[in-house]
Amino acid sequence: MGQKRSHKQYSKEFKEEVVTLIRDQDHSVVEASKPLGVTSNMLYRWKGQQGQLSAGTALAKINRLRYNMSSAALYYTAVANRRDAPS
Repeated sequence: MGQKRSHKQYSKEFKEEVVTLIRDQDHSVVEASKPLGVTSNMLYRWKGQQGQLSAGTALAKINRLRYNMSSAALYYTAVANRRDAPS
């Protein structure tokens, strides 16, 4: 009758290691999927998800740096104005 299909769950660390293997060691997704017993579609999904997270992290760092730079610029402007002000 209706058998419940079980889905294998992989840890976040495993997914990250596999994506690193694909990206850094120039393995194709298909090459990496066969010995791991994971479908190539799943690896493409993991690769895309990790890319989105990396892009989001990079954007957050850029925004933080922009904020720090604008804060520093305001500070240096204030210091320069104080120094140039008549006593």
